[in-house]
Amino acid sequence: MKADRKTKLRLFLAVGIAGAILFTGCGAASKNYSSGEAVAESAAYDYDGGYDDMGAGTIDAGQLANGLTAGEGAEELNQNRKIVYTADVSMETETYEETVEAIRKALSEAGGYIESTSQSGSSEEGNRYCDLTCKVPAEKYQDFLSELSGAGNVYSISQQTDDITAQYIDVDARLESLQNQKERLEELADGAEDIETLLSIEDKLSDVQYQLESYTAQMRTYENQLSYSTVSVWLREVRKVSEGTGFGTKIRAAFSGSWENFVEGAQDFVIFLIYALPGLVILGIAAAVIVPLSIRHHKKVKARLTAQAPYQAPGRTPDREETQAEEKSESLNEQK
Repeated sequence: MKADRKTKLRLFLAVGIAGAILFTGCGAASKNYSSGEAVAESAAYDYDGGYDDMGAGTIDAGQLANGLTAGEGAEELNQNRKIVYTADVSMETETYEETVEAIRKALSEAGGYIESTSQSGSSEEGNRYCDLTCKVPAEKYQDFLSELSGAGNVYSISQQTDDITAQYIDVDARLESLQNQKERLEELADGAEDIETLLSIEDKLSDVQYQLESYTAQMRTYENQLSYSTVSVWLREVRKVSEGTGFGTKIRAAFSGSWENFVEGAQDFVIFLIYALPGLVILGIAAAVIVPLSIRHHKKVKARLTAQAPYQAPGRTPDREETQAEEKSESLNEQK
């Protein structure tokens, strides 16, 4: 009987110890789970005001779509870059007036205008030339260059591009910021309670307004450069148009132009001499009178100096005795 009691007691103790161990393990597991959940909550919490719906370290389809949108935005930015186009065109023609008229007509049809022009030469000599600075709408830039090829012989053309995207975006952002500052300062000025505060706000508002006007003028310049491309046309009249547009043609055109400039310069020099002829004649007469008189006067002065000097045989120098005799004679004359 006592043996059965001991056996039951041992069994009871074993069950109790096993239950205690099991309870302790469950509590630890529960504690570890709660700690992990707290860490996850802390990581997912948005300190700007709430929890983030997305778990830490996860990427969903929305983020991937945003990435694609950014890439498309970069491509769109490349397509919308702010490019300024300019070109220099050299032309020659045998029919000067017709070519000038054709250039003006092509420019008018493209919706452009002439910013500046200069002409020189004469129709009688057949050496007229002109410089035209043309402003062409950017969308008609290439079309206008093609029209120039039909107006005359284009033997040289160079094109340049200037990317002002960064400058444009910078000025645009500054304008937006300054406009916001202006509106805020105007609100503060309306609510100012004393003169000192009002004067301080108005001083800052004046500075913002000055900057706003400056950047607005700069933006208008950019807009004009982007809206209208610049094409500088140099046209010269020739007796025979060069063939082709290669390097040899450019050399012949340069040689022909330099020879024409030399001939024109020589003609201008002759015309200058004709204009200056009366003055040259007067200077010649004055020189013909003054130079002989000057020579004659010089001869007279030289002769007078020669006559006043004591005679001395050429090649002979006075000896010591003669010198002493002359000194004694002068001394006696003084005593007398």
